[in-house]
Amino acid sequence: MPIKYILGSGDKVDFGAVGLKNATGQAGKLLKVKATEDLLEYLAQGSGGGLDADKVDGYEASALEKIANKGIANGYAGLDASGKVPSSQLPALALTDVWTVASQAAQLALTAEEGDVAIRTDLNKSYAHNGGTSGTMADWSELLTPTDTVLSVFGRTGAVVAQIGDYTWAQINKTVSDIAD
Repeated sequence: MPIKYILGSGDKVDFGAVGLKNATGQAGKLLKVKATEDLLEYLAQGSGGGLDADKVDGYEASALEKIANKGIANGYAGLDASGKVPSSQLPALALTDVWTVASQAAQLALTAEEGDVAIRTDLNKSYAHNGGTSGTMADWSELLTPTDTVLSVFGRTGAVVAQIGDYTWAQINKTVSDIAD
């Protein structure tokens, strides 16, 4: 990032001291030099004549990142030519697609990746792709969910309908009843 500074009439900067031998400026003119760590250190030490060593291009110098920290661990991400962060500088991402399908054939025809979910309307079941590549149901793991159906009532299973003798007189709330005693 270049440093831009308008030199005042009394400003003197010895840029040669920081390796910038040909940098010059005139009073009232814009001086533009490439920022280097040496130059920033030089300015921070107060050797810059009338320069404000705490500001670089109007920004607080302590808030600026070093170019050497770009694209490295504990640094900051750079941008590619299209203005986006390169995928190499992003952490691993898990994207999951959820598909609703009506058959096994439709499920197996999906272009699915590990973690994708298929909801089967024909079976009322859901499956997660386990990363397999066989193209069969072995590539899918059923997602087990608790059922909301009653497993058994009075020893009977399935759709249970109450029958005479299912309840004893002690089990019936007699205070709110239309049954005549």
